[in-house]
Amino acid sequence: MANVALDLTGSAADSTVSDGNGNYQFSALASGGSYSVTPSKAPLTPGSAGIDTVDVVATQRHFLNINLLPPGCRLMAADVNSDGAINTVDVIAIQRFYLSLTTGTANAGQYQFNPSGRSYPNLTTDQTGQNYDGFVFGDVASPFTN
Repeated sequence: MANVALDLTGSAADSTVSDGNGNYQFSALASGGSYSVTPSKAPLTPGSAGIDTVDVVATQRHFLNINLLPPGCRLMAADVNSDGAINTVDVIAIQRFYLSLTTGTANAGQYQFNPSGRSYPNLTTDQTGQNYDGFVFGDVASPFTN
Protein backbone atom coordinates (compact mmCIF):
# COMPACT_ATOMS: atom_id res chain seq x y z
CA MET A 1 0.00 0.00 0.00
CA ALA A 2 1.38 3.38 -0.98
CA ASN A 3 1.78 6.38 1.33
CA VAL A 4 1.73 4.47 4.61
CA ALA A 5 3.57 6.22 7.43
CA LEU A 6 5.98 3.90 9.23
CA ASP A 7 7.29 5.08 12.59
CA LEU A 8 10.45 3.65 14.13
CA THR A 9 10.90 3.85 17.91
CA GLY A 10 13.30 2.30 20.39
CA SER A 11 17.08 2.72 20.28
CA ALA A 12 16.52 5.31 17.55
CA ALA A 13 13.53 7.23 16.27
CA ASP A 14 12.75 7.78 12.62
CA SER A 15 9.84 7.78 10.22
CA THR A 16 9.35 7.13 6.54
CA VAL A 17 6.52 6.75 4.04
CA SER A 18 6.03 3.74 1.79
CA ASP A 19 6.53 4.29 -1.93
CA GLY A 20 4.02 3.64 -4.73
CA ASN A 21 4.68 -0.10 -4.46
CA GLY A 22 4.39 -0.17 -0.67
CA ASN A 23 8.15 -0.50 -0.11
CA TYR A 24 9.89 1.23 2.77
CA GLN A 25 13.33 1.29 4.39
CA PHE A 26 15.09 2.47 7.53
CA SER A 27 18.84 2.93 7.11
CA ALA A 28 21.91 3.17 9.32
CA LEU A 29 20.38 1.64 12.45
CA ALA A 30 22.84 0.77 15.20
CA SER A 31 23.55 -2.97 15.44
CA GLY A 32 22.30 -4.49 18.68
CA GLY A 33 19.61 -1.88 19.14
CA SER A 34 15.98 -2.67 19.88
CA TYR A 35 13.38 -1.19 17.58
CA SER A 36 9.65 -1.17 16.90
CA VAL A 37 7.97 -0.28 13.61
CA THR A 38 4.34 0.85 13.49
CA PRO A 39 2.39 1.52 10.27
CA SER A 40 -0.44 4.05 10.04
CA LYS A 41 -2.41 5.93 7.44
CA ALA A 42 -4.77 8.87 7.84
CA PRO A 43 -8.42 7.84 7.49
CA LEU A 44 -10.43 8.75 4.42
CA THR A 45 -12.99 11.48 4.82
CA PRO A 46 -16.64 10.58 4.30
CA GLY A 47 -17.51 10.67 0.63
CA SER A 48 -13.94 9.97 -0.48
CA ALA A 49 -13.36 8.08 -3.71
CA GLY A 50 -12.79 4.37 -3.27
CA ILE A 51 -15.79 3.56 -1.10
CA ASP A 52 -18.97 3.62 -3.13
CA THR A 53 -22.21 1.85 -3.97
CA VAL A 54 -20.31 -1.19 -5.27
CA ASP A 55 -18.99 -1.69 -1.73
CA VAL A 56 -22.44 -1.17 -0.23
CA VAL A 57 -24.00 -3.74 -2.56
CA ALA A 58 -21.17 -6.26 -2.11
CA THR A 59 -21.54 -6.05 1.68
CA GLN A 60 -25.31 -6.38 1.42
CA ARG A 61 -25.01 -9.39 -0.91
CA HIS A 62 -22.68 -11.03 1.63
CA PHE A 63 -25.13 -10.41 4.47
CA LEU A 64 -27.99 -11.86 2.38
CA ASN A 65 -25.89 -14.95 1.49
CA ILE A 66 -26.15 -14.14 -2.21
CA ASN A 67 -22.42 -13.77 -2.88
CA LEU A 68 -20.08 -14.28 0.08
CA LEU A 69 -16.96 -12.20 0.40
CA PRO A 70 -13.81 -14.33 0.50
CA PRO A 71 -11.91 -14.64 3.79
CA GLY A 72 -9.18 -12.08 4.26
CA CYS A 73 -9.00 -8.33 3.84
CA ARG A 74 -12.24 -7.95 1.87
CA LEU A 75 -14.23 -9.76 4.56
CA MET A 76 -12.56 -7.85 7.39
CA ALA A 77 -13.15 -4.55 5.56
CA ALA A 78 -16.89 -5.27 5.44
CA ASP A 79 -17.14 -5.53 9.25
CA VAL A 80 -16.93 -1.75 9.72
CA ASN A 81 -18.17 -1.81 13.31
CA SER A 82 -15.74 -4.62 14.24
CA ASP A 83 -18.31 -6.76 16.03
CA GLY A 84 -17.32 -9.96 14.22
CA ALA A 85 -20.49 -10.10 12.11
CA ILE A 86 -21.43 -8.55 8.80
CA ASN A 87 -25.00 -7.29 8.91
CA THR A 88 -27.25 -4.35 8.10
CA VAL A 89 -25.37 -2.13 10.56
CA ASP A 90 -22.25 -2.51 8.38
CA VAL A 91 -24.18 -2.01 5.14
CA ILE A 92 -25.79 1.20 6.42
CA ALA A 93 -22.49 2.51 7.85
CA ILE A 94 -20.75 2.05 4.48
CA GLN A 95 -23.70 3.67 2.71
CA ARG A 96 -23.63 6.64 5.10
CA PHE A 97 -19.88 7.04 4.51
CA TYR A 98 -20.42 7.00 0.74
CA LEU A 99 -23.14 9.65 1.12
CA SER A 100 -20.62 11.92 2.95
CA LEU A 101 -22.43 11.66 6.27
CA THR A 102 -20.19 12.08 9.30
CA THR A 103 -22.16 10.06 11.85
CA GLY A 104 -23.21 6.42 11.90
CA THR A 105 -20.26 5.32 9.79
CA ALA A 106 -18.50 3.17 12.43
CA ASN A 107 -14.89 2.62 11.24
CA ALA A 108 -15.61 3.18 7.53
CA GLY A 109 -12.66 4.95 5.92
CA GLN A 110 -10.18 3.97 8.64
CA TYR A 111 -7.14 1.84 7.84
CA GLN A 112 -6.12 -1.26 9.73
CA PHE A 113 -2.81 -3.10 9.53
CA ASN A 114 -1.88 -6.62 10.51
CA PRO A 115 0.27 -6.89 12.42
CA SER A 116 -0.33 -3.53 14.05
CA GLY A 117 3.43 -3.25 14.58
CA ARG A 118 6.63 -5.28 14.78
CA SER A 119 9.37 -5.41 17.40
CA TYR A 120 13.02 -6.17 16.71
CA PRO A 121 14.95 -6.76 19.94
CA ASN A 122 18.75 -6.81 19.64
CA LEU A 123 18.71 -6.21 15.88
CA THR A 124 21.97 -7.32 14.24
CA THR A 125 21.05 -8.01 10.59
CA ASP A 126 18.95 -6.46 7.86
CA GLN A 127 15.28 -7.41 7.96
CA THR A 128 13.71 -7.86 4.53
CA GLY A 129 10.21 -8.82 3.50
CA GLN A 130 8.65 -7.22 6.55
CA ASN A 131 5.22 -6.85 5.00
CA TYR A 132 1.97 -5.75 6.58
CA ASP A 133 -1.52 -6.62 5.43
CA GLY A 134 -3.59 -3.48 5.23
CA PHE A 135 -7.10 -2.50 4.30
CA VAL A 136 -9.54 0.34 4.68
CA PHE A 137 -12.84 -0.41 6.40
CA GLY A 138 -15.72 -0.21 3.93
CA ASP A 139 -13.66 -0.83 0.78
CA VAL A 140 -14.63 -4.41 0.00
CA ALA A 141 -14.61 -4.31 -3.81
CA SER A 142 -11.46 -2.41 -4.76
CA PRO A 143 -8.49 -2.65 -4.80
CA PHE A 144 -9.06 -6.17 -3.48
CA THR A 145 -11.04 -7.37 -6.49
CA ASN A 146 -9.62 -10.45 -8.21
